[in-house]
Amino acid sequence: MLRILRLLPLAGLYLATTPILPAAEPGADDLDSASTRSQDAVEQARRLSRDTRFNRRIRREGERALSAAGQAGRSAPTGLADANLPAIDEQALAKAREDIKALLSDPRVATPAGSPSDGNEPRPLVFVSFSMSDASLRSLLAEAARVDSPVVLRGLVDNSMKRTVARLGELLGTRDSSETTGEPTPSLAIDPTLFERFGVDKVPTFVLPLDTIAPCTPEGCPVPTHLKVAGDVSLVYALSVMAREADGTTLGTRAEQWRRRLEVRP
Repeated sequence: MLRILRLLPLAGLYLATTPILPAAEPGADDLDSASTRSQDAVEQARRLSRDTRFNRRIRREGERALSAAGQAGRSAPTGLADANLPAIDEQALAKAREDIKALLSDPRVATPAGSPSDGNEPRPLVFVSFSMSDASLRSLLAEAARVDSPVVLRGLVDNSMKRTVARLGELLGTRDSSETTGEPTPSLAIDPTLFERFGVDKVPTFVLPLDTIAPCTPEGCPVPTHLKVAGDVSLVYALSVMAREADGTTLGTRAEQWRRRLEVRP
């Protein structure tokens, strides 16, 4: 092959310097020979078109070529295609990863007990805010943890899950999410729609729903029948008010049951 490549420049030079001669007209023998070769080629093509093995080989070669083309397309440099994509903010990405890691690793931030997924009867909801005094928050967090009541927040501290978890750790007496005090830990629900559904405009507010809370749909957020008490009081006191005011009703009976359950648990 190298030898042929080396001769190509010389052949090109020779052709460029050779005078062009007029072509001679083909004779009868030449025409007969060309006709015979053409007929032979056509006949060979017909035979090949009926040859099963040849057709299978053609299909295999075609499939192999298509596969190679697909592999080449997937392995081709993507710089041109990526040039039109927006640049990723690495700092924002790192922050999101930290927040998600904190959320998944902290046992205190869990799916609220009594949610439709676990099949239990609805538990009291405790609506709070980090703007409340530390003493009130600590007391309510401890009470809620004893009966697995969800503690509901409207949003995050400075829109950061990491800071929210850290603030919760301060209230529970732990320095970080990996520490535990041996005491029950509350479930934390961050859901502004619950504030809207139950008309919560002050904290703390206590809500006892009759039925499990269905998720929001494009048509709206369903609101179950419920009892509600607002004021800077304890959960056990709020339940006692519900039981007294709704005496003789299903919700009143449930409120009393939750109150007793809360009082008997240390």
